[in-house]
Amino acid sequence: MYICRDDDNTKWVSERDWLVTLLLAIFCGSLGLHRFYCGKMFTGVFFLLTLGFLGIGVIVDLIFIVCRRFKDKEGKFVVKCSILNGKC
Repeated sequence: MYICRDDDNTKWVSERDWLVTLLLAIFCGSLGLHRFYCGKMFTGVFFLLTLGFLGIGVIVDLIFIVCRRFKDKEGKFVVKCSILNGKC
C-alpha cells in the first residue's frame, strides 16, 4: 500500500511522531517503550517481560519503523515527523 503524504490522505497516518518512535525503539526497544508510545499496551508489556523477544522483536520493529510500515494501535502508519516539519 502506498502512503501519500498529502494532507488529503490523513486517514492512514498516525498522530504519533516517527522520529520519537524510532528513538524509543533504538534506545529503549527491549523495554517496549516505543510500543507503549504508540498505544500498543499488551505488546508493550510483552516486550517488557521478554526483553523485546530477546532482541529479535526489537530488530523487526526497527525495520518496520525505518521503512515506515509500523502501525499504532488504531492501525494507522507512523510516518509523520513534526520535529522537522514533516519532512523526515
